[in-house]
Amino acid sequence: MWEEDNDDEDPCGCPFCGNFGCEHLLISIDETFRSADGGPLAEAFNTHWGNLTEAGGDDFDEHEPWLDLVSQCEDYGCRDSYYRDSGPMTATNTIDLYCASKEEVSRSIKKLNNLWIEMS
Repeated sequence: MWEEDNDDEDPCGCPFCGNFGCEHLLISIDETFRSADGGPLAEAFNTHWGNLTEAGGDDFDEHEPWLDLVSQCEDYGCRDSYYRDSGPMTATNTIDLYCASKEEVSRSIKKLNNLWIEMS
């Protein structure tokens, strides 16, 4: 997959149409707060992450499982990474992942859901 990681303060937008929140968006991941806050994959991602942390118990080390989960998503989308400053003490690192078409978004969601079900 084509991938660009600009780590700029300003998001580039969709690499396919240049817009934000378009039909190509697979997921928007907040690395700072370890959650997904946008895109059609967000709910399944957050559910799977919650299941992982709950199964890990009180001494769960989130670092590696988090990186693995994000990496699984990155296998299916083009990356736009940026720093979002929403005001005092609300800055976050955000990763937006895009697919070339709505159909590819749907296929990616299905594949990731199946992967996460197998892992459960």
